[in-house]
Amino acid sequence: MLATPGNVAAKVAKALTLPVDVLMLDLEDGVPNDDESKQRARRHRRCAAFACRRRAEGDLGRVNGPRTRWSVKTSPS
Repeated sequence: MLATPGNVAAKVAKALTLPVDVLMLDLEDGVPNDDESKQRARRHRRCAAFACRRRAEGDLGRVNGPRTRWSVKTSPS
C-alpha cells in the first residue's frame, strides 16, 4: 500500500505509475487545513479514481472526520 498526500498533483501522478496493490490518497491530515488544498485534493482523487477504474484496479481514500467542515457528506447507496 502506498499513501500519498492528495493535494499534490505530481505526487498523485507519480503514484499512479507505481506497481502498488493499493494507492491511498490522503485527504485528511496529509493535506493542509485550508479550503483550497482540500478542494484540490478532492479533484485529484476523482481523477485518480477514474484512472484506477480504467485499469480495473481499486482505489482508497482517507477522508476528514465527520465533525470537520471538510468531511465528505454522502447519501446511502
